[in-house]
Amino acid sequence: MEMWLFWLILSGVLLVVEIITISFLAFFPAIGAFLAYIATLFNISLTGQIIIFAASTSILILFMKPLMNKFIETKSIVTNANTVVTKTGIVTEAIDNFNNKGTVKVDGELWSAISDKEDEIIEKGEKIKVIKLQGVKVVVSKL
Repeated sequence: MEMWLFWLILSGVLLVVEIITISFLAFFPAIGAFLAYIATLFNISLTGQIIIFAASTSILILFMKPLMNKFIETKSIVTNANTVVTKTGIVTEAIDNFNNKGTVKVDGELWSAISDKEDEIIEKGEKIKVIKLQGVKVVVSKL
């Protein structure tokens, strides 16, 4: 197979992979392969073509990938866990840190809870405020 054809096919295949994955990682080797294809048009040796491919791909990945990441929007998904902090609720099962028991209802959802004060027991029916998350439990203070 002629080298110009190899580089052209490799470039095309990598572009197809890029279209499928949309990661911008296959895009840079595709450009490198295309530059190696151009090198074949100037009768540069196979070693030179490989060096052009490797160098251009490496340079593009090192310098362009971080730049492109700045322009790609990454949206963080707000989960229920993030929205419960600072809200108020009611104790549905007495909160006792010593016995590792307690449940609260915040915005209609039940959460395992612990008190922000180690020795405090918050009785069922009392109002609370969520201070923070600790693992899968909410840390609450008595209102």
